[in-house]
Amino acid sequence: MNTKLLAGLAVFVLLMGIGSFALGHTADATSTPSKKALNKLEKQRENRDNTIGHNNWVKKHSIVK
Repeated sequence: MNTKLLAGLAVFVLLMGIGSFALGHTADATSTPSKKALNKLEKQRENRDNTIGHNNWVKKHSIVK
């Protein structure tokens, strides 16, 4: 009974170690965003800035206050 418990614990610790090692390495590999993702983000910022500018122009030039 005791040896089965120790064997199970050893397998559990081994699997946890492998999992944390794998997760750590995938996080390193994907921490730098791709060029496509950066371009998409830049486009979103540009659209947001254009929308804000447009809304401000509409507020400034609208007849209804």
